[in-house]
Amino acid sequence: MINILTNSTNNFGLNKNLTNYIVSVLSESNDNNTIINSILSYIGDNFNLDKIILLRSNRELTALNSIYEWHSKTSEPSKIKSCDISKNFIQSIKHQVIVCDDFKNFDKNNIIYPLVKKLHSQSFICFSLYNTYFTGFLIFSLTSAPHKWNENEINNFSLISKFFENYILKFYKNSDYEKEIKIATSITKSQNLYTYALNSNSYELEFIGENLKQLFPSVKLGELCYKTLKTRNSPCENCPILNENSNIHDNKSNEYFDPYLNMWVSSIVSKINLSNNKNIRLICLSNIGNFIERIKSKDSLTGLLSLSKFQDKAIKILDSNVFDNFAIVFSDINKFKYINENIGYSTGNILLTEVARLFSSNLTEDELVCRNGDDKFILLIKYNTITDLRNRIDSLNEQILTLQNNKFKNINIALISGISLASTNNRDVIQLIDRANITRKTLKNSHKSTYSVYSCELHSKITKEKSIEYKMRSALINKEFIVYLQPKIDLSTRQISGAEALVRWLPPDENLIPPKDFIPLFEKNGFVVELDFYVYEEVFKVLRKWLDEKRCLVPISLNVSRIHLRDYNFVPRLTSLINKYNLPTDLIELEITESTFFENINQLLKVISELKHYGFTFSIDDFGSGYSSLNILKDLPIDVLKLDKGFFPRDNISKKEKIIVSTIVDMAKKLDIRVISEGIETIEQCDFLTNIGCDMVQGYLFAKPMPISEFEKIVSSSNYDF
Repeated sequence: MINILTNSTNNFGLNKNLTNYIVSVLSESNDNNTIINSILSYIGDNFNLDKIILLRSNRELTALNSIYEWHSKTSEPSKIKSCDISKNFIQSIKHQVIVCDDFKNFDKNNIIYPLVKKLHSQSFICFSLYNTYFTGFLIFSLTSAPHKWNENEINNFSLISKFFENYILKFYKNSDYEKEIKIATSITKSQNLYTYALNSNSYELEFIGENLKQLFPSVKLGELCYKTLKTRNSPCENCPILNENSNIHDNKSNEYFDPYLNMWVSSIVSKINLSNNKNIRLICLSNIGNFIERIKSKDSLTGLLSLSKFQDKAIKILDSNVFDNFAIVFSDINKFKYINENIGYSTGNILLTEVARLFSSNLTEDELVCRNGDDKFILLIKYNTITDLRNRIDSLNEQILTLQNNKFKNINIALISGISLASTNNRDVIQLIDRANITRKTLKNSHKSTYSVYSCELHSKITKEKSIEYKMRSALINKEFIVYLQPKIDLSTRQISGAEALVRWLPPDENLIPPKDFIPLFEKNGFVVELDFYVYEEVFKVLRKWLDEKRCLVPISLNVSRIHLRDYNFVPRLTSLINKYNLPTDLIELEITESTFFENINQLLKVISELKHYGFTFSIDDFGSGYSSLNILKDLPIDVLKLDKGFFPRDNISKKEKIIVSTIVDMAKKLDIRVISEGIETIEQCDFLTNIGCDMVQGYLFAKPMPISEFEKIVSSSNYDF
């Protein structure tokens, strides 16, 4: 079927997403090619087309040239480059829309037949673009099969053709001033723009657009713009002709609030040279209030609500549903920064949009989701019971896993979520978000999706941690951290053969803070680096003092956090510090916990080898506390193996434990690795270790960690005996 229609548009069935997309593209890009290609691609994909071709006439109206073309992945580009036209051609197709459902039935005598034949289309819609004069064609085509074009498609394509009519004309340059004004008038009426033109050498009005006339009906040409439009005695701050060195350039937009129009506007200024050598400035103002509101309320990547809009809506929902249960869920993707930096930001953006879609598809009435920057999402979820809520979160996590398996097989996607429950006494959205966020932060570094619910106990723990973090730097400056030494005992001589440096925190007028209350926190926030080097320097000072006083010297072991091993400045900083005190490195033993060896073995090997070159000795601390790998004993140049206290319970040592410990000690001996056992508290444990050939022990049976001064007394005493 072939229909020839008049190219006029009504509002029936217009796609709001289409118009919103056009507005969005126009607001985000100033590049003509980007704008047109983006819009053509959007239309083609959303209407399942095979080709869209934009043909523009030359200025002489003697030829049509293909200036833009979109085609689907399954279609080949058309062979249309250009074709000649005539005045008769133009008159024949003026204001026409040619709808062809089946090209087999298309009239071969039709004047555009030679043109559309090159499309190899089965069906098409061809719009003539005409505004004052003929400007070209916009053709929507299907090549796979005939198609019955419906009214919705025709109306939407007609809307697009009208847009291209106006948009293309915007880029034509005409010397005829009156023609420019007519075009500007047509555009401003259809797009609700406020336009006026000024004499470039004064502020006299040369032209007033229809929309502006409706606001200021008494304004006359020749009057000064700032007086008649703004009731001012001097030019406006944003005036483009305030002086010759104006910072406002042609075709550059300037956004500001206009108190006289009572709206946010975007102004674009164009310089027009008239045929009589007269220059004018055409000023076009558009109301961007709705656009600003949309930008403020939507995330540009995912289309989700912004945080501020989420908060506004959440407050209204909670206020309107006082007897319903709601929860705030604050989620992020664990190690998302790694995904961006190592796999690519484009993949990261695709992942974010997929997660946003997943969240949105799970929402019910009175539920919300927003993106709060980067990889963070906040949800408002309605629930009946805690069990129901947990089931929903579990379901979301399962869907995340399915998403990973289907679309991101090479990426581990772990959703980390903190949950805070709204109560009848607390429906403060901001506080609920903060609590959910705090809870989320306690769950970092999980390899799989997990969540936790905010509680009073968690609040107390977090408050305590915040208090510690607040005090930690000043405590370091004020030397509130005290170094303790715990003796290591040689089992063959029962003499002190070394010591481990430990740290205690003694705030003024407070009780001693045990390491378990601050070391894990410092490991998490990175402050352990500064604390460790504080301890290192205190120990180096003591060793230097002992050397100078010619005291009896024993090696001291220092704990090395896993954070140091990722820091390329660790080795030079440590060697610089020991050189500062001119100490022999064989007095220092560096302890690395067993779990550290399973993170980045290559980096660890590099650090150990470099420090071994300087003469430091190394020990594996807490060996056996986790899933020990014997490979680390053959791969790493370790000097000492420190058995974890978990091998030695307070009651009798079991037969299996004895076999395991005996085997480890025997193996270490054969590898020329010394063995020390920590946490020794009973004579039975000590006797067993002596019998199997363990080198050293450390534990409360012999001595607790003690201040340096007390340790000095014991070492210098001639009659101490363990």
